Amino acid sequence: MTDRQSSLDNISFKSALDDKHVTSSRLDDGCDCLIGDVTSSRLDDAHDGHDCGRGFLTLQCLKCGCRHQVRAGSRDRTCAACAKEMYDRIYERYENIISDSPNLKLVTLTSKPVPSQHPEIIRSLVKALNRFLHRKIYRKNWKATLGSIECKKTESGMFYYHLHLIVSGKYIPQKRISIDWKEVSGFPIVHITRIFRTPKRALRYVLKYVLKGFGFDDNKDRQKFKDSMKGVRYIHSYGEYYNFQYSRGKHVYFPCPLCGSINCWVVLEYCHVVDLIEGKAYLNEDQPPPWIDLSEKMRENI
Repeated sequence: MTDRQSSLDNISFKSALDDKHVTSSRLDDGCDCLIGDVTSSRLDDAHDGHDCGRGFLTLQCLKCGCRHQVRAGSRDRTCAACAKEMYDRIYERYENIISDSPNLKLVTLTSKPVPSQHPEIIRSLVKALNRFLHRKIYRKNWKATLGSIECKKTESGMFYYHLHLIVSGKYIPQKRISIDWKEVSGFPIVHITRIFRTPKRALRYVLKYVLKGFGFDDNKDRQKFKDSMKGVRYIHSYGEYYNFQYSRGKHVYFPCPLCGSINCWVVLEYCHVVDLIEGKAYLNEDQPPPWIDLSEKMRENI
């Protein structure tokens, strides 16, 4: 067993969080269900671990009046709590299929260190990975691939991008992988290790880089990382792992937890102020209402 394999066996989810002392307690969105005023249920960032600054939106059931709070916007890679949520979701999705996959390997593909972070570097790296995996030898022998992107700042101030992949498929010599990766990326350094009896730990190893977006000490580096990764998937999947469960799963509407209704939610913050007697909307509260009846249009959008 290699030193790298031994270190892989000791990796846990806790080790991925230790650098920033992140805890897993109360990292949910605090989405309490209630009837009436929701102000008291709104959790601030200090309570649920979020430091992303995302506010809350209030959903209300049109059938029974139940109100449910959710965070607005997309999850933030540089927020420890957002990253923890994505880690848990992705791990739960892939842990069984990874455990049942044969001939697993851990593959690391690297790129040339660069002086600064930039979205174009990420795009070129993902394009290089696509070209690499579509080569005949990998398309034929590697049945499934799951990976994440790491960006590490070196002691010299350079930024070093890696691709960490779990591959299910036949063995391909490291020398051949190095030659092919250099042809598509311009950088030859790669590493391949057999995953032996530790598929879930290998999955944790790959997914821990989902948690490393908040790992930069410099706030400018964190912001540049966030900007450069905008629109990039947390996890990259190919072959049999591609969109696993999402494309195969049954999609259902989120029901009201009180009355069980579906297709019943409206976002209160986006609703017009409505005259409860006339059923007509005030489009501008500072001017006399034009009394435009939007009741039919609102029902169509529900």
